[in-house]
Amino acid sequence: MRSDAEPIQIANIVEIVRERLTSQIVDGTLAAGERIVEVQLARNMNISRAPLREACRLLEQQGLLESKPRRGFFVKEFGSDAITNLMELRIALQTEACRLALRRMQDADLDELRRRYKVLQSEIADGGDVEKALDAALHFHRQIFEMTRNPRLVRAFDDLLPDIHIVSAFLNRFEQSQTGMSNAFYEEHIPSLITAFEARDSERAAAEMRTYLERAYFSHLSVHSEMQRIKESGGTVTRPAGWV
Repeated sequence: MRSDAEPIQIANIVEIVRERLTSQIVDGTLAAGERIVEVQLARNMNISRAPLREACRLLEQQGLLESKPRRGFFVKEFGSDAITNLMELRIALQTEACRLALRRMQDADLDELRRRYKVLQSEIADGGDVEKALDAALHFHRQIFEMTRNPRLVRAFDDLLPDIHIVSAFLNRFEQSQTGMSNAFYEEHIPSLITAFEARDSERAAAEMRTYLERAYFSHLSVHSEMQRIKESGGTVTRPAGWV
């Protein structure tokens, strides 16, 4: 019995470690470019190095870590090319998700979409916490994927969430600190998207989603350029995980 149970136990440990490392990358505990010190992390987690190493391999496949020969694993850094790749994929997936969702949408789905938008509005009204608003916005977008009734499409979006969170959370926070920009960005675009869903207009919904994401993309690139300018002029930019 013990030998049968061990693989399950090991698999559970690997998944727990993967989730914990993902959280530390997203919240900036493990910074961009930082080396994963296996001995120290294994000691902190009270585990052996084997499940930690396997979790790192999974995160490498997910795109959050990268391995360097004879040096180990490092937290991946996101530059302008990575932002472009991510946003192009988001635009392709999310515009098509709008079309499919509207073909298969039921009244209860639209009610849930409205409810998730109210949650986002509440987060904005509660003081403008950038990361909480981002979580609520991503939860809203996920509802559209759920409405497609396509589990693989939902999984494709879920696979992007760590990258989206890492890139968007810091860029939004940096932009807010520099320009005073609030979460009004969501208020400017999401109502129009909901209106398109209410009208059952799939092409309009896809167009609204594209406009929303393209504006976010160009904003990200603008912030990236400003951060590079600050660094090149000798200033310091405090970076959480995932940004370079």
